[in-house]
Amino acid sequence: MRKLILNGVILGIFFEIITIIFRFYFGLESTRDTTIISQFTAGIRIHHGYIGFLLLLITGFKMVPPDANRHTKLSVSHWLFSIGIGLILSDIAHHFIILWMTTGDPQFDLMYPALR
Repeated sequence: MRKLILNGVILGIFFEIITIIFRFYFGLESTRDTTIISQFTAGIRIHHGYIGFLLLLITGFKMVPPDANRHTKLSVSHWLFSIGIGLILSDIAHHFIILWMTTGDPQFDLMYPALR
């Protein structure tokens, strides 16, 4: 299980680097630049942490822990579990550390602002 969590932390750092590049280098903001998605989500803003949580739910119920004594290949469900952890950690870090420190606002909108 430690291997899965460590993989998740590493993936979370990778996802957050990608998110920072899109936000600060390309100037993209999801509440502004993805509003077209709102017509398919009834105005609910889908954070990548939500997708990560869904992956944890889906994979967590049918996953067998990897054997800690052997170097075994991780199954697809193990990787999806680690990806889920990474997405959740990245979303939390992005909103409640990076954005809060750089903009003064976590910008964790549950709905698209124009539709509130």
